[in-house]
Amino acid sequence: MSDVVASIDIAAPPEQVWDVVMDPTRLGEWVTIHRKLVSHSDSAMEQVLCIHHINFHVNWELVRSEKPNRAEWHGRGPARSKAE
Repeated sequence: MSDVVASIDIAAPPEQVWDVVMDPTRLGEWVTIHRKLVSHSDSAMEQVLCIHHINFHVNWELVRSEKPNRAEWHGRGPARSKAE
């Protein structure tokens, strides 16, 4: 499995950033491979992503939430794929 790690500095308080990244309806504003939000609740969502012009569904579960510093989502996609 490959790990992707990235970081950036954002000129905004953590609470403001949290409000954006934890709002599933705003995923299209910052997730470049996001195509559609199928459904969502406080702790789960189904999302359509696109890689290399191929759309696929991922079901996400929020497994850890420490507002406003850390959120951990675990996802399951096609062919037993996983993401965190």
